[in-house]
Amino acid sequence: MTKMMQAVEITAPGGPDVLQLTERPVPEPSPNEVVIRVAWAGVNRPDALQRAGSYAPPPSASDLPGLEASGEIVAIGTDLTLSGNAGIADPLFWSSMVVSLTCGLVAAWPVNLLLIRYGVKEGMMDPRNTEHAHG
Repeated sequence: MTKMMQAVEITAPGGPDVLQLTERPVPEPSPNEVVIRVAWAGVNRPDALQRAGSYAPPPSASDLPGLEASGEIVAIGTDLTLSGNAGIADPLFWSSMVVSLTCGLVAAWPVNLLLIRYGVKEGMMDPRNTEHAHG
């Protein structure tokens, strides 16, 4: 029996009303991929553009919105170029995971710094400079 997951999918280009809760098979990870049981997902500009029909995800990416997510890693697709036939109990498997995660962190760090500096800060207010009224 195939394991199923709940997902929010885009049924057609449009506004928020085109989002629909559905069930899909849990995907199997390819090499260099993980499957995450999502606890929280952020919705950002590319997700809104994808929903509107103005932004297509890359051919190898999921068609589901939610580019930013957090949760529990439930499956790992090993990097075959680094770990070969190593299993989860082999030191080679874990060393290849460390290399893969380190490379990912090194690649993501400058992108996030630039996004914070030039992208996200624009339009955000400093909470110290505003009055907050809670009714």
